[in-house]
Amino acid sequence: MASSLLPETGLILRRRSAFHQNLYLAYTGLSDALPKPSPGFMPTKGVEMLRRRVAVVVTAVLLCCVVPAIRASADEVWNGSWYTVPSGQSQTLYNLNGRPEIFRVGTATTYYTNPGALWHRWQNADESWSSSQSLGGVIYDSWCGNRNKDGRLEIFVKAAGGDVNHNWQTTPAGDWSGWHSLGGLIASGQGVWCATDGKGNLGIAVYGPDNMWHYKWQITPGGSWTGWL
Repeated sequence: MASSLLPETGLILRRRSAFHQNLYLAYTGLSDALPKPSPGFMPTKGVEMLRRRVAVVVTAVLLCCVVPAIRASADEVWNGSWYTVPSGQSQTLYNLNGRPEIFRVGTATTYYTNPGALWHRWQNADESWSSSQSLGGVIYDSWCGNRNKDGRLEIFVKAAGGDVNHNWQTTPAGDWSGWHSLGGLIASGQGVWCATDGKGNLGIAVYGPDNMWHYKWQITPGGSWTGWL
């Protein structure tokens, strides 16, 4: 079962807009413009009160207007649908023909392997199931899969080097591409998160060794990818 608890996605998904930058600059500009005491002297009561009032007003604007606006914008784009598949669990995705395909990381006989290869099995047209087949890879920690707008399934994992690798169907319910790197660097013990926007573009998120979330998404559905943000 996929987990869907990506923290603070709504706050940091999008790059800061010009409005937010200008608001911050306005605050710092007002603060810097206020008289500052010389070393060893205390500021006058009036100056200190004015400085505090500026800080209170700007903080109130940030909390009441800017932060909710950022969260609402992100939720509108991604619909709060970020998820990851913890190590040892499986994920079921549905092909364009409606038939399910089950993915897991491990060996031929066990799920609980970290690292492990990606394995999958799928339902045939007669509703029987295939045997488990390996898609290879050396996969660490949590991972996720998604379906492109044209119906092709795609899997995103953390590779041995800590970067994101992905493997996708070349045609809906067809053959697989093999593993390719999307770059990035994931912190120890962290994996890859997936989402889809309202236009059908796939997105991924990772938590880096710099203790920050980084994002990458398709420029067009099923097409090329942005750089890391």
